[in-house]
Amino acid sequence: MTEPTQNKYCVHLIGAGPGDPGLITLKGVQLLKTADCIVYDALANPALLEHAGPNAERICVGKRANRHLVKQDQINEILADRALAGNKVIRLKGGDPFVFGRGAEEAAYLKSRGVNIQIVPGVPAAIAAAAYAGIPVTRRQISTAVVFLTGHEDPDKGPPQIDYNALAELTSTGATLCIYMGMTRLDQIVKELIDADLSPDTPSAVVRWGTLPRQQSIQCPLDQLSDTVAQHNLKAPAMIYIGKVIPFDQPDALNWYETLPLFGKTVLITRTRTQASQTRQRLEDLGANVLEAPTIDIQPITDWSQVDDAVDRIASFNWLVLTSAQAVHALFDRLRARQLDTRALTGPGIAVVGDQTAQALQQFGITPDLIPQQFNSDALANELLASENLADQNILMFRADIAPITLPEKLKKHGANISDVTIYRNIKILTLPKHIIEHLKTDRIDWLTFTSSSTFCNFVELTTNSGVNADTLDAIKIASIGPKTSASIQKQGLSVTIEASPHDIEGMINGIVNHETSAEDE
Repeated sequence: MTEPTQNKYCVHLIGAGPGDPGLITLKGVQLLKTADCIVYDALANPALLEHAGPNAERICVGKRANRHLVKQDQINEILADRALAGNKVIRLKGGDPFVFGRGAEEAAYLKSRGVNIQIVPGVPAAIAAAAYAGIPVTRRQISTAVVFLTGHEDPDKGPPQIDYNALAELTSTGATLCIYMGMTRLDQIVKELIDADLSPDTPSAVVRWGTLPRQQSIQCPLDQLSDTVAQHNLKAPAMIYIGKVIPFDQPDALNWYETLPLFGKTVLITRTRTQASQTRQRLEDLGANVLEAPTIDIQPITDWSQVDDAVDRIASFNWLVLTSAQAVHALFDRLRARQLDTRALTGPGIAVVGDQTAQALQQFGITPDLIPQQFNSDALANELLASENLADQNILMFRADIAPITLPEKLKKHGANISDVTIYRNIKILTLPKHIIEHLKTDRIDWLTFTSSSTFCNFVELTTNSGVNADTLDAIKIASIGPKTSASIQKQGLSVTIEASPHDIEGMINGIVNHETSAEDE
């Protein structure tokens, strides 16, 4: 028997998870990387789009309560038309596609148009928001059942189908109610349950913006829920929970997320886009809301002749100096392009400016011979000088086009022969994103971080051109990576709140955490 032939047209309906971009599945990320077209909801974190290729079409069809950017029938048409045109289409939906997300309707429509579908489940908001607020929706001997329900039924399907008497009975015997889209009907939901003989003392909770750094959660008895929500001005999007498993008498017992050291703090990082991801992840792991405002962009050089010549003469050098992870990656990108490998660097000792550069080098199987105890170019120069007599030593440096001249000049004064070769370019960003300017002007940033004098000076120029005055910046806490950056900041009349020790990213992040922790203890 011959197997039926499937057409090539396909739409992948992917659950984007509850908000935290780290909670999407690995399969979802892999599919995003190969997408031709991504159709995404308002509740799908925009950070997930960074997984897509630069040429992927991005279509926002965001829907919130009473606000529809694109109507559902139009969304269906977009999906089908893009797929039938031969595109690999991703439908990115908040939470899970088949949990109150109209994913089933979209899938059915696509099948009717002859388009194949694949479903990639996502972490449901009900489970994730509860977990991030320290609410176990089930717990042995307390709750052994979970009920997902919507507080906003489809008005076109006829009379309401929710049986509050049955729900009240289930909850009384230990079930946990997880209510989606119920904030506009919260008063009515509470009344219906209490009228159905659910005890007014039943524990309840609301979690707004679950799993995100702006998460807010409250826990209280059911009959106080409406007043407590109003008191804290909680609105949609939010999940409502009702059940004995909610520990409202000790709400912080399991609330791990909102007790992270940087929870609720907004930190702006000014590193390049290629550098920012690791820093961002570390800060987000500590609970921070991270904004990216790169002031420089790293670009490859256009003429590789000097780099190639230096590599071909590598055996003639006593030392190879690499002052940044970017220099390491640029060097090995070029070696690969020439079909060379680490053997092409045999000969000189290798010195790096700090741990991050060392780690980048170790990814290629090379352990540097010299890492200064203080992670800056002055310390590197001093330790090179202390290690041996540099008179007539040949030193090769692969650096950025705008790297400071202090390091090569200092080594030249002690007799070294310096070959200072540009291996990548730093290009100034011309404008800051509009949302960054808005955050600055409305005092919604707690920390500014600067990893070099050039990033700081570029940032000041960009903010000044955008109408942000110095007083605004002076009101924000500033973290500096080291003495030279601090000096540049102070030269502009601004205060440095913390200086990294050691002078690296981890030292800067630890300094921010220690400052915030100390402030809470006072």
